Amino acid sequence: MHHALRPFLSCRHPASLRTTPHCSQRRKWASFSGNLSPGALASMFGFNLASGTSAAQSLPLPTDLLGTQVLVKDPSMPNAIVAPLYFVSPGQINFEIPFEVVRTNISISVSTPHGASNAIALNLTPMAPGIFSQTADGKGTALAFDPNFKPLTDTPSLGSTVILYATGLGATTPSATSGYGGNISPPFNEVATPFDLYIGNSKATVAWVGLAPGFAGVYQLNVVPSGEAVGDVVIYCRSMCDQSNHVQMPQAPLNSGTNTANVIGSVKLLYPASQPTITFSSGFVVATVSARFDIKPSASRFTLSVVAKVGSTTVDGTTIQFDPVLGQFTATVHHQHWHVVLAIFLKLEFKC
Repeated sequence: MHHALRPFLSCRHPASLRTTPHCSQRRKWASFSGNLSPGALASMFGFNLASGTSAAQSLPLPTDLLGTQVLVKDPSMPNAIVAPLYFVSPGQINFEIPFEVVRTNISISVSTPHGASNAIALNLTPMAPGIFSQTADGKGTALAFDPNFKPLTDTPSLGSTVILYATGLGATTPSATSGYGGNISPPFNEVATPFDLYIGNSKATVAWVGLAPGFAGVYQLNVVPSGEAVGDVVIYCRSMCDQSNHVQMPQAPLNSGTNTANVIGSVKLLYPASQPTITFSSGFVVATVSARFDIKPSASRFTLSVVAKVGSTTVDGTTIQFDPVLGQFTATVHHQHWHVVLAIFLKLEFKC
């Protein structure tokens, strides 16, 4: 799990000092983008950052691997804080921003037996959420589990708890210690700053969120979707930080489920015309969507969603809930909070 998220730091070195470390980029470890916060996992990129490759083997995380250290300088403190390390290599370091920093304006540098790198200035925010994905790059399907910590491979049942993992959720109560996981017994390290989590266009209930036991810099979120758990998962801060990366809820592969078979569909863009991919915000988008499928005799309730990609965000436009047992279906058009207005015409064919 320690390779899922990263903001990025990078360093460089003069040509005459080939062994001196140099930093050039920093990234959030879960999403490879965005800001950083105290306690967040981060990656630093550069040159000559370590003499080889090494990874932490246990908790607490070490602050030195192969003689490489990450130094975090808080201007309010006389000495730099040595950050906990997950992984070092010549070109990349994965580490944790120390919880102990006080100021929002800090600098980060790398120290090796061959010298110190350039320092990179960084502005922290109280929270900088990044959700872990299955592909470890902050994109695609969320790393999600059921209440028994079994990986989700299908849409969870209504009202069930979904377990997600993130980094960058900031301070906890009681306070967390850098390099350590969350407490394994009460009192657990619960997140101190409130936030909102949405699945699709519906606000989910966050039943519990705190630092995950056994994982430094990783937070566990126990959430209960307010409806069908389909679509984008995103964390919205209530103040002083950006929203998280967008990942999608797990769903069964097409035609492999117990509800439908022979599923086909298509999308045709009507406006703007002659543009198979929308590369600008026109302010108004019109499309026709066709879907055709067979409903299996043993089918239970399921949802058909019509979504649109707006930049890196998947926007839910229309959802249709099918209840084969009652012989009913209900369509819902979601109100959009985006700068693009979606007009979708849906042609639907299905048989039982």
